[in-house]
Amino acid sequence: MKKRLLSLLALIGLLMTLSACFGPTTPQDVSRTFWEAVISDNAKDAVKYSTLTEIKYYDHFAISWKGFQPSFGKVIIDKQDASIVTEMANPANSGLEPRHFTTYLVMREGKWVVDYDRTNTAIHGG
Repeated sequence: MKKRLLSLLALIGLLMTLSACFGPTTPQDVSRTFWEAVISDNAKDAVKYSTLTEIKYYDHFAISWKGFQPSFGKVIIDKQDASIVTEMANPANSGLEPRHFTTYLVMREGKWVVDYDRTNTAIHGG
């Protein structure tokens, strides 16, 4: 019985370790994960999936994203850079217009991350 329990615990440990290795890998997946973090005000993940280095630099793009729903359009991948047409549908009955902009990503240490500064410029009309 102890042997079975130890085997089961070892298997669970292995699965947990492997699941930590599998995060979003494509620009589309990273973008979706990033925007879900922004909308839910999860600063830790917003920083994790962006070029930001510390939470203190995360400013929500100076916009309240509560209730917005992201959708993504055309994706362009050019070696270490990617761009994704992004629309944020307005919260129901908010009277707010949908937001349209480009989410920019860069490859860092073999992983895609959202280029926070460049996306910020795109959001604010630059």
